[in-house]
Amino acid sequence: MPYSSSFPSVTTIFHSLRHLSLNDSQWTSDTVVFLIKNTPNLHSLHIRPYGNFSQVLWTTKVYITHIRKLDILLNNDTADLASLLALFPGIRRLRVAYYTIESAPALDGKAWQK
Repeated sequence: MPYSSSFPSVTTIFHSLRHLSLNDSQWTSDTVVFLIKNTPNLHSLHIRPYGNFSQVLWTTKVYITHIRKLDILLNNDTADLASLLALFPGIRRLRVAYYTIESAPALDGKAWQK
């Protein structure tokens, strides 16, 4: 199946979903719309986005108000904290971890083969 940059069209609403982890996912404005429309009772979100995360923060005019706890891993060169907090105005607990390319673990030959 070829790679698609668009978020799949999901019509199911996940009423009982309280916690969600999105690791190594492409963060787009469609992701934001999905979180707003399809996860109305989501309280906790753990994300490790890649791609144009900061661009989505700066261009998105909608807000995810129902998420109370956010755990996010960001590259030092990505988003500023003010833009992040603007997207999630209902945050009560926030954990932001930053990483740089230098701090990322290097893969040796054995790890690469796994």
